[in-house]
Amino acid sequence: MMFQKDLCYDIYYVLQDNAQCVANVKISGIAEINGASFLEVQPMNFPQEKSGYILFSSISAILPAGTSRPQGLTT
Repeated sequence: MMFQKDLCYDIYYVLQDNAQCVANVKISGIAEINGASFLEVQPMNFPQEKSGYILFSSISAILPAGTSRPQGLTT
């Protein structure tokens, strides 16, 4: 899976039937933590050496930042 390093993405995910969106992040890659896969992201307001992680199995859409919200997802 390849993501453009220069492009920011909006990531839609669902936790406990609640749709959420992490907007305008760069994707660093995929990390495995305790046997689970996570999408490694760097929000624009994080220092460059810091990352956040989103449980890969909870992700419903990854779109270029600013793209219209996918149909059926409410945040």
